[in-house]
Amino acid sequence: MAYIGGLDFESKQVKSWRKTLLSSSTKVFGKDDNGMSLTLPNSYSQYQVYVNGIHVVSQTDYVQTGNVLTFSSRLNTGDLIVIDFLIRTTELATNPISASGGKIQGTLISTSFIRDNPEQPEFNELISKTNAPYVGKNSIIRTNASLIDEDTEIPTGVNGLSTGTIEIGKDVTVTVMGEWTIIWVQLK
Repeated sequence: MAYIGGLDFESKQVKSWRKTLLSSSTKVFGKDDNGMSLTLPNSYSQYQVYVNGIHVVSQTDYVQTGNVLTFSSRLNTGDLIVIDFLIRTTELATNPISASGGKIQGTLISTSFIRDNPEQPEFNELISKTNAPYVGKNSIIRTNASLIDEDTEIPTGVNGLSTGTIEIGKDVTVTVMGEWTIIWVQLK
């Protein structure tokens, strides 16, 4: 995981349980694709659940009973369920890293960062339908604005994607050094 900004975190290591569903179900339990048994901690804050790469919200999208997760929506055959268990590491906790700006290389694993933009959502608000670019049950539709109202640059080596009609505001410049794809299909 890459991170840019100041560091202020409890260092944690992540262990993952990964299972590809062989049949449709609302329940997930048992052994994963590598034979590891699912043993859930008592607190939702000690693990995170992903369905096909999308982070789902505890007590909204699923609930835990013992070592079984019951989802509010039926999961499909072939869905990949990943559960990341957050384990505190002692090495970095006793030898903290400090930095201010600049570039950090290597692997940083953490579950909390200081936000430098108070407008950003945090915690379970990250996938809230009111402030995330998704709408519909299970975030079925990805959304984006239709007006670019500030100077924007797509750097070299970066791919950008927008959908629908895009308007560039007056006196606004979009600089494309990388790639920008706009998909527009009108459904009838």
